[in-house]
Amino acid sequence: MTRTFVLFAGLAISSAALADLVSFDGMTAQPSTSWSVPSGGGSTTSTGNRFLGVPITLAGSNTTITGFDTTMLNNTGASLALQAGWQVALNYWIYNTWTPSATTAPAFANLAGNGSVAFNIGSAGLTLGSNSFLFFAQNASPGPGQVPPVGTLPGVQINPVTVSSTGPIGIVLNWTVNRADGAGFVLLGGLTQVLVGGATAVAPVVGTNNFSAPNLGYYRSASGEANGNFAGSSSRQIGANSDLMVRVYTTPTPGSLAVLGLGGLVVGRRRR
Repeated sequence: MTRTFVLFAGLAISSAALADLVSFDGMTAQPSTSWSVPSGGGSTTSTGNRFLGVPITLAGSNTTITGFDTTMLNNTGASLALQAGWQVALNYWIYNTWTPSATTAPAFANLAGNGSVAFNIGSAGLTLGSNSFLFFAQNASPGPGQVPPVGTLPGVQINPVTVSSTGPIGIVLNWTVNRADGAGFVLLGGLTQVLVGGATAVAPVVGTNNFSAPNLGYYRSASGEANGNFAGSSSRQIGANSDLMVRVYTTPTPGSLAVLGLGGLVVGRRRR
């Protein structure tokens, strides 16, 4: 099922609701010196970073996922102008199991749920410079070099998905664009999310990235994967505490929805 929200630059609006809980947090405490642009970009046709994912274990006992705080990064190699009337959509896949391997066997299995959350581009349009990105969080504009604080609700709210255990589970995210040209939502190489890794990166402050410490890791569509999963051999790491910069929210009760307008253009610091 697709949910549609409106994307305005510099505006954040949310409805009152019970707070959801952060059960995985690879975003808080990450210094800007650890923010990293995925490799395999630099072209609108490149497939290498269209999909990113991580195997995680949720903290606590809550197993109903209600959404994410994440980023939308322009790594196309040029400025990206999103016009009024266009849409962007975050597509997500949540899996019950993870099987690490270095083969072409699927990394994740037993799909618990998937869907799409669409955002309409506002009347002013939106331009993302090369290697710059937006935070999708309740406080979307925390200031240069700062990570948004944890919200009472996720920045991207989904139809709640219940997984069979706290983990390891698989989270896969992907952005698509609808240019209002009749083609619908299409993949765009270089429209992706921010990674972290290296000497200044920190391990998740809530929950666990299930790749081996100290480097941890993530998956990217290195083999051109386009189905919301990865070959085991598509795992990558870029140094200590490599991870997808994302938060995963859960709730012990049925989730509440909010309408969010998001802004907060931030420039990525490093290319990997």
